[in-house]
Amino acid sequence: MSELSRPSDMRYVVRVSLAICVAIYFSIGFFGYMLFGDSIMADILVNFDQNSDSAVGRLINGTVRLSYAMHMSLVFPVINFSLRANIDELLFAKKHVLAEDNSRFTILTCVLLAVTYIITIVLPNIWYFFQFLGSTTVVCLSFIFSGAIVLGDVHGISTGKDKAMTILVIMLAILTSIIAIATNLWLVG
Repeated sequence: MSELSRPSDMRYVVRVSLAICVAIYFSIGFFGYMLFGDSIMADILVNFDQNSDSAVGRLINGTVRLSYAMHMSLVFPVINFSLRANIDELLFAKKHVLAEDNSRFTILTCVLLAVTYIITIVLPNIWYFFQFLGSTTVVCLSFIFSGAIVLGDVHGISTGKDKAMTILVIMLAILTSIIAIATNLWLVG
């Protein structure tokens, strides 16, 4: 195999991780449906409060729980890797690569884990988080983050008109996000 056709280590790891996660997602969905049938909830974890009286039901329940735990243990490091790399690039763009600085890597990892655990403990119901995330993620990805790239313009391509239009789009995106969040708060409260 030539050097060009061999996948890099990172691409290989990501592909294997994604394949394992797809298999685990499929098994969670399949066994969740087998266990709970038509009474399955949108959030399968809510169904785990129920206990089955049969040995097969307990086995399937245990399999689903184990597969979900495996999923979390495999996907969290992958997501945390990209999150850590992006936050490091945002905060420390002028410094050398994160992989070369063990102390910055460790501190950033610990801070991200602490914030994740605190959010997990503080949120009483994950659906509140999904409502806010859903109402803001698309706006951020479509308008705010892309607008920030235009405003950052490290290559000097954007004109003044482009930057003015970007500021207008970002302001409208923030306004729509505020309306969506206020609506979510009103519906929750």
